[in-house]
Amino acid sequence: MATFPAPSPLLPRTLPPTGSGALRPRRRNLRQERRSFGASAVDELVDNGVQQRMRPLTTSQEDVVRQRVGEALARMGLRFSAHGGQLTGNRVLKQNSHKQYKQLYRQLALFCKRIGDFESLIILDERAPTEFCPSMSADTLMAFIDFKVLPPGTPVVVHRDDAVSSHRVGPVLDYFSRQPILATGAWNDPNSCNQLLSAVSDLHVARHQSGQYSEPCPACIVAYRDNNVSCNFHAGVPRLWRSGCPRSHQNVKNRYRRVTQIDLVDYTAQGDSPLMPHELIAIRKALLSADRYCRSCIESLSVLVPRSLQSFPLYAVRPSRMPYGLSWS
Repeated sequence: MATFPAPSPLLPRTLPPTGSGALRPRRRNLRQERRSFGASAVDELVDNGVQQRMRPLTTSQEDVVRQRVGEALARMGLRFSAHGGQLTGNRVLKQNSHKQYKQLYRQLALFCKRIGDFESLIILDERAPTEFCPSMSADTLMAFIDFKVLPPGTPVVVHRDDAVSSHRVGPVLDYFSRQPILATGAWNDPNSCNQLLSAVSDLHVARHQSGQYSEPCPACIVAYRDNNVSCNFHAGVPRLWRSGCPRSHQNVKNRYRRVTQIDLVDYTAQGDSPLMPHELIAIRKALLSADRYCRSCIESLSVLVPRSLQSFPLYAVRPSRMPYGLSWS
């Protein structure tokens, strides 16, 4: 099985206060926590011993990836542009959406590197070819959804009924260790999957790949190499490269339906009214004027409020985890 680094807490623990004012420890229900947490927030903010991040590549592995991507470009007669640009092109996005998209693109790129899908990495590069840019694999996109949504430790597998390309059927393996990729269960909110698909759609629109998704045809590639136009099934329109937006493929749509109707069907949003600025200032003043534990509480609020985690249980980012040295004095 694939090995991941041991999870580490966000911040070192400090001793909680004692006495009558101390908070009584509560029993943790990991299943309930998974349903309550904001998915993207859990992935970035706190590791509860259930979620595990994908291990970054080493320098030598990054060199191998660059070499394989270069080979993929040469095979298609393409090359990277001399000038980089935004992955979403000139599309106008809110600042928060722009940051979330960038985070998703980074995670997708790392996933593609890990599983050895080097052709899908081309469109995720800011220097993507301008004359033609191959699309991201729909099978890779669905495998990434499984990686984020399925229960932790579940092997990620591309099943025959779900696969767009028959060559991708089977367990998804780490390209370097040849060990199976295991799901993290980091997403519990269907909206996280919806945001991923929106980010992928905007990415392909920026690369002029907004049409119906299609996989390359091996027979067309052989016929084209032999100076023929195409294979018998694609006369006049040879399918030499992966094209179109993977979100438009029916298998991807069905996978999203399974997320909302089966995988995360029990999720219920529990958002509360957000704090007004003057309310937060009043809380900050009250806490800063109290003891050391209260100063750690305001440090916890400074983590929760910018990420809009109104329904995030405060005990998941316990004040006892906030070191006194990082608190306001």
